Amino acid sequence: MAYQTVFKRYELKYMLTREQKNRILKAMAPYMELDRFGRSTIRNVYYDTLHPVVFLSYEREAYYAKDESDFRVTLDDTILCRQEDISLESEVYGTPILPENVVLMEVKCSGGIPIWMTNVLFGEHIYKTSFSKYGTAYKRIIFPKLKEGTYHD
Repeated sequence: MAYQTVFKRYELKYMLTREQKNRILKAMAPYMELDRFGRSTIRNVYYDTLHPVVFLSYEREAYYAKDESDFRVTLDDTILCRQEDISLESEVYGTPILPENVVLMEVKCSGGIPIWMTNVLFGEHIYKTSFSKYGTAYKRIIFPKLKEGTYHD
């Protein structure tokens, strides 16, 4: 019996307004369900050379396909970053890295995106983008300090 050890999965990112998010949720309703965690707060600590440098948190809604395919959609908002009080046990606060009305949607699948989702994205004029939470946090809080010569790790 052979075991699969490599999985090919695509993660496509899209920036949405809250209004677009609401319309996408309506279109998703017949095909997808909120996962067992519902809306949850995700907290991450990013390390550089074995010491913590950035705390990132965000609110996430994760959906899975009702047809049991591997198609998933996550919607992240209130993405915050900071360089102080870097602990997974600390309160959620920090500098927003997205404008207030913007939501990051990630579409995750091993094959193609279902046609119904393609139609929704096309109809809403929503296009794939490149986005990194940590990369954006780096540009917002670490790089300016490096440029000014005030960065201390």
